[in-house]
Amino acid sequence: MTFTDGDGSSIFTKEHINLNTIVAIVGFLSMFATFIAAWTTIQYKQEEIQKWEAQSTLQYSGIVARMDTLQFALGKQEQIDYRLSQAEKVQDTYAGQFTEIRAQLGVLTTQIAIANDSLKRLEKR
Repeated sequence: MTFTDGDGSSIFTKEHINLNTIVAIVGFLSMFATFIAAWTTIQYKQEEIQKWEAQSTLQYSGIVARMDTLQFALGKQEQIDYRLSQAEKVQDTYAGQFTEIRAQLGVLTTQIAIANDSLKRLEKR
């Protein structure tokens, strides 16, 4: 395939190539190079975003697992607080009961001492 005029002469002669043609070709080539560079950059950024998304998903899963563990531990902590308060109530109840038992033992000791004194008096007669 040859590029010729109707008279058989070549189109690509010095007279047909001027500054506008050179500027147009350079502009087209630079536009094409810019398009390729932009496309490559977009593809690279897209891959980076996909990697970041995968990494973020893994980190999110780890954080959720930690939060679940903390919530479980917090639930146990609340149970421990409840159990401790119940144990303190029982301890207070036992302390009150021991105080009552000591008072009753004191009364019984006094009554036994009085009964012993009475028995000793009766034995002496």
